[in-house]
Amino acid sequence: MAVAVGRDLYKGGPYVAAFAGAMPAALEDSWVLTATNDGAGAIQTWYHRSFDMAGKGLLLPTTGGGVAIPDAVTK
Repeated sequence: MAVAVGRDLYKGGPYVAAFAGAMPAALEDSWVLTATNDGAGAIQTWYHRSFDMAGKGLLLPTTGGGVAIPDAVTK
């Protein structure tokens, strides 16, 4: 088990942490990190774009992996 302090990749983005494993990293080693967002959460997307809350480190509350406010309220 290892614990490391994460850093956000960009303001309001995901946090990552890197640390050495059983074999030390070499100078020629490289890594690729990919972050994606399908924008499926209409309310969360609108809230973020309207008020830049993710940039402020704030998001709407979520439950069970989804936003507590269902997208159905926008229809």
